[in-house]
Amino acid sequence: MSLRVEQLDLNRAGKPVLRNVSLHLQPGCVHAVLGANGAGKSSLLHVMAGDLNPSSGRAWLGEQPLADIDATSLAKQRAVLAQSSHLDFAFSVQEQVGLGRYPYNGSESAAQRDDAVGWALAQCELDDLVTHPVTQLSGGQQRRAHIARVLAQLYPLPADSPRYLLLDEPTASLDLRHALAFLQRLRTLAKRGLGVLWISHDINLAARFADDVTLLADGQVIAQGAPAAVMNEDSLARCYQTALTAVDAGGQRLWMPASIDAT
Repeated sequence: MSLRVEQLDLNRAGKPVLRNVSLHLQPGCVHAVLGANGAGKSSLLHVMAGDLNPSSGRAWLGEQPLADIDATSLAKQRAVLAQSSHLDFAFSVQEQVGLGRYPYNGSESAAQRDDAVGWALAQCELDDLVTHPVTQLSGGQQRRAHIARVLAQLYPLPADSPRYLLLDEPTASLDLRHALAFLQRLRTLAKRGLGVLWISHDINLAARFADDVTLLADGQVIAQGAPAAVMNEDSLARCYQTALTAVDAGGQRLWMPASIDAT
């Protein structure tokens, strides 16, 4: 059962944002979407989340159109981390993460809720911050609390009912250690059947951690497939309107602006 859009067109304020875009997110796959600012990445994520209706084309979860799935059922099958989240209330970290269990109100015990929240806190290394007000945390700590909230929403990960995590630049505020640790956890969760759609601006992290990549430019797909197959100088130049070159770093290929002397 995949989460997918097919031949998607999206217009906003009378202007085309996405044109003829198809993307199939399979359970067990980490799929990165790359592109310059304004390429349509976030809009694509929100269509696949069911938050935006396409102007034409189809958005499906399994055999059901997303538009036909009620909000509570959809919230139990996919969780969305927006590009930015504003904090207006001084919830503790534990309370903030617990908001991810809202779709299960009335259908789970307190112990089940606590299990989900505890698991999500551990995934994001927040166990020592559970009583801290979220508004008093650093930007990176706040981001980790939001990541834990959406993880809690999908707990547990049953083998017979695929779940999907849609993330818009989740590592943008994280320091290097926490970014790498989180992406490694995504890989581990994908092995348990989670499907991950990951909007990123970091070409090298996407090349390292994603199973598949979609390159967007001006609302259109210019390349799609395994990173090694589709990330090359021509496709990335089209994607970012910037010349990039690959350098060898201890046997690993890293992408850098061509104008920078890598030696």
